[in-house]
Amino acid sequence: MHHQTRDALRAAAAKITGAAGSLLKGQPPLRLAIIAAIAFLLILNLGSHTFSSLGRLWTSEAADTVPVLTAGSYIQAFQVLKTDALSIKYYPKDLVPPGALHTKAELISDSGQFIFSTVVAVPEGSPVTRALLVEVGKEQGLSSLLRLGRVAVSFNIDKSRAAGGWVQPGDTIALFETIPPDLHSASALRKRTQLLMSAVRVLAVDRAHLGQRPDPSAKTDAVAELTSVESDSHMITVLVNPAEAATLIEARERGPLSIVLRAMGDDLPWSNIK
Repeated sequence: MHHQTRDALRAAAAKITGAAGSLLKGQPPLRLAIIAAIAFLLILNLGSHTFSSLGRLWTSEAADTVPVLTAGSYIQAFQVLKTDALSIKYYPKDLVPPGALHTKAELISDSGQFIFSTVVAVPEGSPVTRALLVEVGKEQGLSSLLRLGRVAVSFNIDKSRAAGGWVQPGDTIALFETIPPDLHSASALRKRTQLLMSAVRVLAVDRAHLGQRPDPSAKTDAVAELTSVESDSHMITVLVNPAEAATLIEARERGPLSIVLRAMGDDLPWSNIK
């Protein structure tokens, strides 16, 4: 389009200047100036019409866009998707990702609850599509949060070994195991603690899991649970791959496990801890 416009301008200018050139031969200076001014005005008029056409074309292309919700900042996996974490960008219709969300109203149910949770991390500026999300709710099981190749495995742990009971669904934790002494080995007569896994995502703590909507009717059960004898321990469910699940189950049978709570967003593996 731009090349065609430029060529048209050049051709028109050549015709005008060529005609003017033929008229300029042997003409007095005043007449030459008048002819040059007329040629300049003709070129200017042609250019204004061309730029006006380009402006209309640009406006038409800008109108042919669609709003798409994008991540306003880095969004971790298994986080409830809230409106303040998103921004709106306009995409050409032909480039809109399949399953993209277009308005923040799509994130909220009729009852005012947020209805989506991420199943993978969403980088800042990336479009938010339904392939990255799962609908959350009390009626859905924990399996809806699992990706292909990932499994959920649980272990029981007392509060003193579970970061004081502060672990919540969505947290990243490190797991240590304490190996009891081997009475049949002279070289292993003492307990020893070692790192089992350095970065594990928590899917659920007891009956509270990721993406679960608040249920006011469950308050009575929560109070009863806190006052019960079992409140000194928690059932922790974590997201791992099958090989890690086997390692965790074996460690669970060998001896007690301990949790170290990691900072939000800190999921880099530890390689120098024994």
